[in-house]
Amino acid sequence: EYSKTTFEIQDDKYHLTSLAHQGFIRWVPVSTKSLEDFSLTIEATMIENSDLSDCGIAFRIDSDGNFYYFAIDSNNMYSLYKFESGEWSNLIDATETPLIKKGKPNQLTVIAQGDQFILFINDQFLDARQDDSIKQGTTALAFEVLQADQTATFEFDNIVLRTP
Repeated sequence: EYSKTTFEIQDDKYHLTSLAHQGFIRWVPVSTKSLEDFSLTIEATMIENSDLSDCGIAFRIDSDGNFYYFAIDSNNMYSLYKFESGEWSNLIDATETPLIKKGKPNQLTVIAQGDQFILFINDQFLDARQDDSIKQGTTALAFEVLQADQTATFEFDNIVLRTP
């Protein structure tokens, strides 16, 4: 078992607290429908966290366990990762941005069209990338704790998934 995680609804928000037994990433599905083109917006808040945790949007999660992950952390950094065939790669290395509001809700948006990914934080354009490795998959609220014995708490709210 990678972690002990509690999933609750508190004040009409998804509230997740996790104690890591080892580094892990987990997610809560937004939709079980496999999608190629979509726009997903969530509001994510890091309530209690270490420097070794992040949260965001996992997307194009396919049946082989491959996916993309748009993440923010408590150090005002964002990243875009790809997990494919058991290997992590960075599509966007951890990059600092003043758009992240530390300790407050942050609205994250991914727009995926074909091989194009457009990223927004708090309604502001952030970055864009192209990658055609993973063609389609499901979407999810995601969180990660990178080291054992670390606790992190996240809240997710105002989830909007749009498809063509």
